[in-house]
Amino acid sequence: MLRAPGLSLLVLCTALGCSAAPPTPPPPPTCFVAIPSEPAAPRNSPCACPAASRAAPQRLANRCFPNGRPAPAPTPAAPARRSEHCRTLDPNAVRAVEADLRKRFSTVRNPARIIVDFDCDPTTAHLQEIHVESGVGHGWSLLLWRIRPLSDSAGYDVLGLKYEINGPSNEYNPDMRVLIGRGQLASTAAPVVERSRTALAARIHALPLRPADPTHHRFPTRTRSDIHYLLRVTDTDGAALEGHFTDYISLQDQGVRDVLEAAAQPLIALLERIPLQEQAAGDDEKGFFVRSFRAAWQGDPAWWVRERYLSLASKLGTRDLLPELLAVAGARLPPDGYSEARQQLQAINAIATITGWDLRFDADGKPRPPETVAAEYVEECED
Repeated sequence: MLRAPGLSLLVLCTALGCSAAPPTPPPPPTCFVAIPSEPAAPRNSPCACPAASRAAPQRLANRCFPNGRPAPAPTPAAPARRSEHCRTLDPNAVRAVEADLRKRFSTVRNPARIIVDFDCDPTTAHLQEIHVESGVGHGWSLLLWRIRPLSDSAGYDVLGLKYEINGPSNEYNPDMRVLIGRGQLASTAAPVVERSRTALAARIHALPLRPADPTHHRFPTRTRSDIHYLLRVTDTDGAALEGHFTDYISLQDQGVRDVLEAAAQPLIALLERIPLQEQAAGDDEKGFFVRSFRAAWQGDPAWWVRERYLSLASKLGTRDLLPELLAVAGARLPPDGYSEARQQLQAINAIATITGWDLRFDADGKPRPPETVAAEYVEECED
């Protein structure tokens, strides 16, 4: 009997347990990652996959502080008036200052006996630096000067910064100029420097010779000229002597004003010989401004002095000033805070210039509301 060849082969494969194709392996167990709301997989589970965690969302670098926040401003030494050391004042300078103060002090309305004495000067003869500020509120001006003795005692090195603008500005990118001056004063300026240091330690006392005139209030006692003087002398040991006056010219506080004018004006007369012009600011100019800004902010400068400093920060500021600028930008504005609103705008200008990250204008180049811009800067930079 004849059989088909394929039938014999089929019978043989069936007997040996063959199949037409190899069996498919079972699927591997499904792994899962436990999250706080789910139970963790048991350790003896066939799902032996390594522990895993959710990747944290990647944060963008802080555009104000890409390299970290700057160190806090060092607290300046309080200008001491009493010290174990008191510098010996030059007798010639003492006589000149006393004569000058007697001429300045007015006793026309209230005759008085004028007494001039001198407080302790805690600085030594080894001068490190003299910082001079002057300005006029209604004159839209502020000048900063730094005087340092040359190492060979041949004179003094001078750096000056001047703020110039035609009036108050409530706009982004105001038309403001910074003038910079560098030069030297000859050693012949030493007597003027000594006289200014001596005047800074002077005090005026007026002893009335008769009761105050009851009609005194009928006469104007102050002018419309508000002025600013600050003089700070620092020695090589860090001791400092400082005085400042910022107010309208009046008779009530003429003693303080006369002392500051007697100390600052002779120096300023010399400093005005240094030419000032627009030029690029280098590290030295910016470093001087940053130190001056921080020293001013640790005091209580008048509102218009604050405005001048904030405007200068857009030209001379560095990232070291961003903490102070962000504080001004993010401050809550009072209902009638016209100066505070200008200061917020000036702080925003400085932040944009220093960081190169400008949020002041929209895609069409139109100015955005300052309060919105300030909030966005603070949200990222203070985080």
